[in-house]
Amino acid sequence: MEMQRIEQPTVQTNDRSRISAQDVLTGNESLGILRSQVESQPNTAAAHLPGLDLIDFKDRANHLIDRGDGDHDGALSNKEVLKMMQDTDIKGPDADVLATMYRVSSKRIEHIVVNGEKFDAPDITSHDNINKLTNDRSGQAYVNFANEVGDRRQQPTSRELYSDHDNPLNSIRKEAIHQGMSGDCYLESNLADAADKKPELIRDAIKENKDGSYTVTFKGDVEHPVTITALTDAELGLFNGGSPTGLWAPVMEKAYAQHEVQFGDRGKNPDDVIAVPQDAVAAGDPEGVSILLSGKGAATWRMEEFNKPGQTTYAEDHVHRITYDQAFAKKIQDAMELDGLVTAGFQDTDEARAAGFTDMHSYSVLGYEPGPDGGTITLRNPWGIREDGSQSEEKAEQKISMQQFMKIGESLVAEY
Repeated sequence: MEMQRIEQPTVQTNDRSRISAQDVLTGNESLGILRSQVESQPNTAAAHLPGLDLIDFKDRANHLIDRGDGDHDGALSNKEVLKMMQDTDIKGPDADVLATMYRVSSKRIEHIVVNGEKFDAPDITSHDNINKLTNDRSGQAYVNFANEVGDRRQQPTSRELYSDHDNPLNSIRKEAIHQGMSGDCYLESNLADAADKKPELIRDAIKENKDGSYTVTFKGDVEHPVTITALTDAELGLFNGGSPTGLWAPVMEKAYAQHEVQFGDRGKNPDDVIAVPQDAVAAGDPEGVSILLSGKGAATWRMEEFNKPGQTTYAEDHVHRITYDQAFAKKIQDAMELDGLVTAGFQDTDEARAAGFTDMHSYSVLGYEPGPDGGTITLRNPWGIREDGSQSEEKAEQKISMQQFMKIGESLVAEY
């Protein structure tokens, strides 16, 4: 007898999470950033890793509430959850449950989705609400999400800064970049490009401290170094979780986020729900990241009016709006010859999606080859995987002609 397939309940987040490829961006002018609605897919971690069930999830959640409830009111405040997110002693499945509780308390999870129908996500930061969870849409959705966090956390990862202590440059590789559940593709694509072309930028930026913290000094802002606490299991499950070559990638992600919160304007909107730094930098400017990482200039080129060769205009904000001609291809080639950081974004069009590219998403530009149709550029998705779910690094890279990119691309940022 054929079994009927029942779709699992899932959570829906409000930032550009790497949960699935089903991203739909919406603008939020009050925050000054872009946020997205993302429907996660049914958890697949249980197929190859031990996962939580609802009873275990509830037991661990209640234990975490007892552990972090400083005012003994039977519930965790947002600040209490944030404090626990920085506790390196919370490990394993406890960290997966904590990460889920954090995403709910910080409003990063807003809805439960069942067979396409959307429901408000119930709070899970109090004993009363945890004990009300049943094996229905909300309970199972939270279990699925926690298991997905656990799946990411349990990926093969060296807990050293660099797996090759003698030569860190051997450990700084683009393959370590796997964007997590924060909308920071603009950062991750630049980090992957730096790892591929200028790994010394990353090596020279990070200083490992004796207490397990890290001090990171960006070349583009040497007067404002930042010190971050040691990475927790909850952070490694939610964000860039590192790789077999070390923890340098999540260290750089957390340090960039801390820099923008401490010295920039992120996380300062009074209407924002307090979040960890990595969530405060969802959506941003790849040009600014390029300048911060390299200490050199960068320009953003918009793919507009390319059907009028030879015309170039300049916006008041110094963002170049260019047309398609041979000079544009030369700009990219010049940047590549300098090993400059280059990233690209795509339009919100069916044509771009049909070609296998995600709209409003930043890609590393790893290479350029002169030739017909303006030459060919090689792109890498910071997700580290393609839409088909393959974990192959080869699948993360795609080639596209310059002519096609001018049709479906939105922008390109190049160091100079």
